[in-house]
Amino acid sequence: MNYLKSIALATLMLLLPATSAMAEVVFAFNGLKYTVTGENTVKVGKIGDSKKPSGKLVIPAQVTFDGTTYDVTAIDSWGFFDCTMITEVVFPPTVSNIDIWAFARCESIKQLTIPATVTRIGYAAFENCTSLTSIELPVTLKSVSERLFNDCYKLSQVILPPTVTRIESLAFSDCKSLKKITLPDSLKVIGNSTFAYCDSLTDIVFPKGLEHIGNDAFKGCYGLKSIMFPESLQSLGQDAFRNCKNLETVYITGGTKMDRGNPFPSCDKLKDLKIAGGVNSPLLVDGVLFSHDMTELISFRPDHPVTSYTVPASVKIIASHSFSGNKTLRAIKMTNVEHIGLAAFYGCSALAEVDFGKRLESIGKEAFNDCRSLTEIYLPDSMKEIGQIPFNFCYGLTKVSVSEAIADDKQSFNNTTFRFSGDKMIFTIRKPDGTTRTIYYNDLYDISRDYIFR
Repeated sequence: MNYLKSIALATLMLLLPATSAMAEVVFAFNGLKYTVTGENTVKVGKIGDSKKPSGKLVIPAQVTFDGTTYDVTAIDSWGFFDCTMITEVVFPPTVSNIDIWAFARCESIKQLTIPATVTRIGYAAFENCTSLTSIELPVTLKSVSERLFNDCYKLSQVILPPTVTRIESLAFSDCKSLKKITLPDSLKVIGNSTFAYCDSLTDIVFPKGLEHIGNDAFKGCYGLKSIMFPESLQSLGQDAFRNCKNLETVYITGGTKMDRGNPFPSCDKLKDLKIAGGVNSPLLVDGVLFSHDMTELISFRPDHPVTSYTVPASVKIIASHSFSGNKTLRAIKMTNVEHIGLAAFYGCSALAEVDFGKRLESIGKEAFNDCRSLTEIYLPDSMKEIGQIPFNFCYGLTKVSVSEAIADDKQSFNNTTFRFSGDKMIFTIRKPDGTTRTIYYNDLYDISRDYIFR
C-alpha cells in the first residue's frame, strides 16, 4: 500500500507546474539603490547609512540596468530614512507610491512637490521633517496616512485636496507652527490625536459632511478659542479637546454623540457651551453636560460654582475626566451610578465627601487621584472592580470601608490602590455575615509580588 501511495505522489508531482523563487534584483546607479519590482519597474532608496545622499535629491524617471530600462514607480520603505542632509526632493512623474518611513527624520528638507501621479503615501513617510514649512498633497489621495507629518515643527501651511475623506491618527500631531488648515468638504473622519499639540492653531472650520472626531484629536491646541461642529457630526471622541486652555465657546449642532467620555477636560475657560437639539444631542442642564438620555454625566465644568451636587437618578455612568480639575466641589451624592470612569474626579482638591450609593460596580483608573480633602470612603457591596491607583495622592484619607469580596480581589485591592495616600489608613472589611475585621495599610497585598522577573 505504501508503495502505491509513493507512485501516486510521484505522478502528481510530475503533473504540477515547476516553480522557482526568483532572486531579488538590486543594483546601484548614480549613488542610489534600485530594487526591481516588476518587469519594467523599480523602487528607489539610499545605498546605505554610509552613503546617504545630501543637498537636492533628484529622483530620475527611468534607469537602465543590464540592458533593461525601468520606470521608477516607488520610493522604498525606509528608503531615505534619517538622511538628515537632504534639503529638497524632486520626484519624477512616474512615481505612484511613497512607502512607509520613506523620508522620516530628514531634518533638512524644506521643499517638497509631490506629483499628481502619487496615489499612496505610507505611514510616517515624512515624520520628523522638522524643516518642512509647507506641503500640498495631490488630488489622487483619498486619505492622509497615520503619523504622516508628525513632529514637523515648522510646517505652517498645508493644502489638502478635495478628494481626502480621512485624516488618520497623529497625521499632524506636534506641528507647532500650523496656524490654520482648510479641511475639504469630502472629509468624513479625523482620527485620534490628529492635530494634538498644534499650539499655533487658532482657527478650524469643520466641513459639513464630517462624521467623526477621534480621541485627543485636538488635545493641547492652546490657540483655539471657538469651535462649531457641523450637523453631520455623529461621534466626538474622549478628550478630543483636552487641555485647550483658551477655548471659550463651543457650538454643538445636530445629533452629535459623546459616548466616549468628556471631550473638553481641562478647558478652564470654557463657559459658553451651546447645543442645538438633535436625536442624540447631549443635554446641558444647569451647566452640566449629559448624554441625550441622561444616563451618562459627560462634563461638569472645572469652574462650576456649586459646592454640593446630587447626580440625577437616571445617571448610570460618570464619564472619564467629567469632574477633573474642579476646585470648588466639596460633596457629591450618587444614587444609581454603576461606573465611574478614568480620572473622573482627578484633581478635585476640595472634594471631601462622596456618597457612592448602593449600585456602584466599578471605579476607573486614577478616578480620585489628588483628591486631597477626602478623609473617608465607603465602597458599597455592589462593587466588582477597582482600576489602577484610583486613590493616589489622597493624603487626607484615613478610613476605608469595603466588602470582603472586593478586599480579597488582589488585582483591585492592593498597596497601589491607595499609593502615596499615607500609611495611617484603617481599613474596615465587611463580611457577608454582618461582622467586620480591621486591617492596616501595611497589611494590603504587595502587588509587586506578581511582577518578579526571573
